[in-house]
Amino acid sequence: MPRLISVKNLRNLRTSTTFTATENQTTFSFTYNVGYVDVYINGVKLASSEFTASNGTSIVISSGCRSGDSVEFIGYVKL
Repeated sequence: MPRLISVKNLRNLRTSTTFTATENQTTFSFTYNVGYVDVYINGVKLASSEFTASNGTSIVISSGCRSGDSVEFIGYVKL
């Protein structure tokens, strides 16, 4: 039987955090479920080949960020 989710609980299905990067920063601390994370730099979604997110607590971006870049992580709950 499918698992039902109420509308009021939808906000609990994801967490997000936004960082302001320092020059050449590649590593960020963020808790997530492996395989259930999206990464955005200045509003542009990165392909999964452009970052490593394999341990559930940190994300490493392949190319160093510029100082002041907005880096957002969105982690999703496994259903």
